[in-house]
Amino acid sequence: MISKKLYTSLILSVILGTLTWSCSSDNYKFDNIKIKDIDTKVAVPIAYGKFILWNFIEGYDSEHIVKKEDGSIWFTYTKNDAFEYDLRDLYGFPQKITIGNFNINTPQIPNPSGTPIPIPQLDLTQKVQLVTSTVENKDLKLFEAYIESGLLNLTVTNPIDDIDANLKIRFVDAVKTTSRGIIPLEFNVKASPGTNNFKLPISKSTLKFETELNKDYLTVELQLSFDGTINRNIPSKTFTTSIAIENIEFGYIKADLGSHDIAIEKQIIDMDIDALDEIEQGIKFTNPIITITSKTNIVADSYISPIILGINKNLSIVDLNAPAYNIPIHDATTTDPLSYKIGNYNINKDNSNIVNFLGLPPNKEISFEGNVSINKDLNGNKTMVTKEKPNMIFPNSSFSADFKMETPLQFKAYDLSYSDTIDLKEEIEYITKSSLILKYKHEIPFEITAFIHPFDSYSQQVVGAEIAFPPIQSAAVDKTGHPTEVVKGSAIIYLTKVDLDNINATDKIIIKLIINTKGDNQAFMYGNQILNIELAADASATIEN
Repeated sequence: MISKKLYTSLILSVILGTLTWSCSSDNYKFDNIKIKDIDTKVAVPIAYGKFILWNFIEGYDSEHIVKKEDGSIWFTYTKNDAFEYDLRDLYGFPQKITIGNFNINTPQIPNPSGTPIPIPQLDLTQKVQLVTSTVENKDLKLFEAYIESGLLNLTVTNPIDDIDANLKIRFVDAVKTTSRGIIPLEFNVKASPGTNNFKLPISKSTLKFETELNKDYLTVELQLSFDGTINRNIPSKTFTTSIAIENIEFGYIKADLGSHDIAIEKQIIDMDIDALDEIEQGIKFTNPIITITSKTNIVADSYISPIILGINKNLSIVDLNAPAYNIPIHDATTTDPLSYKIGNYNINKDNSNIVNFLGLPPNKEISFEGNVSINKDLNGNKTMVTKEKPNMIFPNSSFSADFKMETPLQFKAYDLSYSDTIDLKEEIEYITKSSLILKYKHEIPFEITAFIHPFDSYSQQVVGAEIAFPPIQSAAVDKTGHPTEVVKGSAIIYLTKVDLDNINATDKIIIKLIINTKGDNQAFMYGNQILNIELAADASATIEN
């Protein structure tokens, strides 16, 4: 009768048609095969197999080959933070705001009698616009800054020898958040004669800026008054004052950030993945998706222009030709620096060269570079920024992008071939004749042609010609690539004397499968697609005792 190993090898040739392959018979799952006891007198061995596609794929590349809830099988690859940029590098957040120096001139205060009199109330209130030095980037125009914490460094020189001066400083349109609510941002100090330096805490305060001729201004109201009495004439004097805010921890800045192009430094994504090594030129993916997930907490019209190249192990290169993408804008009413705007940018066959990109395949690396443009539209024109529609950045403002490549096993295969070797059982001494009938029932969306070829492991040579099964027809699929029928049928192999001699002269059999998509429809692979087979054989053989 026929060798168990022979018909088991034929079964495995069909199993391999479900896109599972190996280099060793030890990797096959024989638990799915139940072989009936063979009646050596009748010599009709029969084997049954029921196979679910996922049984043979799940252990192959579990990190990148996944089955989704609907049973569909996907190839997926994710690179988090493929690109990162800290916007502090572009704009800078200073530790100090130098507000400037200013003078207060007091009028003469007469007292010709020489008798002590109360110092009269003087109207010494004035508003000044002070140029501020804030950030190094000259394109930035400040509208508003929220100071989480800092110190007001105030220096006051009182030129009157024997009189203390009271100085009140109020930042116009600026407010401070307290437990009592929102109050004006103001400070009161008493300046003794001579130079006085004050370091006053400033926190949870919002400063308002004006911009003119590329200079930022803060408006400050100053009020000077005196207590006590005088017993002489006080001539006109000049009080000098300087203000700076130091050791600043900003909450946020609202501004016009200007137009900028940020170069994305080339990132290399290592694609040395086993699963991609098995993709040959014969496979053309028809519905792949690459998703770039952007994350930012900046408020500005922005877009990314990526340059993504796929490189295979032969150093061939394919450009993805991905279009530019508008980055979703962070909510300008949100002042939480840890609140990010997430956007998903899908690159597919309708807007890129992704089919050829993955068909390369890029099994060496993918390079990712390009530009991020801020305050520009897709045509490169500057977008409008106003106080009513400002940009906003935080000290931790950044832009990052994740790279995810995902494609269902939905493709067309052209003469895609697989092969493996199977040992012949030692107890089979000699096969005398055989015809093999393979009955099948399946919903696999590929036409499968199976071949066996005797192989001598000692000489490492194939012997004779390939012996082929008639093609097993594929299941029909609809326009979405899903099977629409269950295929039933049979295929027969007739072994000639030459075939028998070649098999008997060798110790192994090479099994090869050629898989083709029939027609124009793409095929969608599901983990729960089933193949049922039954093998009947008319054979005889000499069995060793």
